[in-house]
Amino acid sequence: KKASTRRSWCCAGNGVFESDRKREHARIEDLLALAARGSELTLTVVPRRLALRMGIDRDGDGALDLDEVERGSDPADPSSRPQEGE
Repeated sequence: KKASTRRSWCCAGNGVFESDRKREHARIEDLLALAARGSELTLTVVPRRLALRMGIDRDGDGALDLDEVERGSDPADPSSRPQEGE
């Protein structure tokens, strides 16, 4: 079985969601269409002021979580950031 990557999205407004990867967006209909057995979708409602941190930048350092993982830094550690220009 192929290992899946956990993804996170944050509502940007007007039915558009920003992902945990820079410059990646999707409409709510597209995200709902991805839900299936073995590929579940969980929606979590949080206060707007916490949405980015809880959704796509868990350490609050300005680097999105998946971008950090793909560049070898730790998305849970604000002192661990991907190098600029990567």
